[in-house]
Amino acid sequence: MTLKYKLSPQDYIEFNWYIHWSRPERAVMRTIFRAAPFVLVLLIILFSQLSDPEFGPREILFLIPAVAFSFFGPKYMKWRMSRTILKKVEDGGYVGHLGERELQLSGEGVRLVTEKSDDQVSWAGFRHWHEAEKYIFMFLGKNQALMVPKKAFSSAELSELTQLLQEHIQPKN
Repeated sequence: MTLKYKLSPQDYIEFNWYIHWSRPERAVMRTIFRAAPFVLVLLIILFSQLSDPEFGPREILFLIPAVAFSFFGPKYMKWRMSRTILKKVEDGGYVGHLGERELQLSGEGVRLVTEKSDDQVSWAGFRHWHEAEKYIFMFLGKNQALMVPKKAFSSAELSELTQLLQEHIQPKN
């Protein structure tokens, strides 16, 4: 099976966001990130009630940034990450990670051909694979994966790809 597709800077941003924020094993971290500001505000209010039992402007001043951080913190993080990646792309970085790709899957493994490289990886070289909303990731390491955007293929091609992956690589749920 041969798949041809192109990875854009936006695809690379989405991969990094998935690795650092969206993947299933980050669920606890996401919950802590969103809950921590509220816990801190509640502790501040609790301790301030010991000396001044009236709820007033001081407590509200702590509550507003906590709510903003909890809701807008992830959006800000993604914006900063996007900006950093796009700046590096403009400066000539990530040359081997972006652009036209040809992925050849066979009984022996996967061959990835790009403008800059021609790499062969046996099926045993993959740790696991995961199907996300927009991509299929074939992980070589914890934070290293071959990324296949679903939008570039028909449902029949994606079905054939997932069948091949199920035969050769352990899925990660």
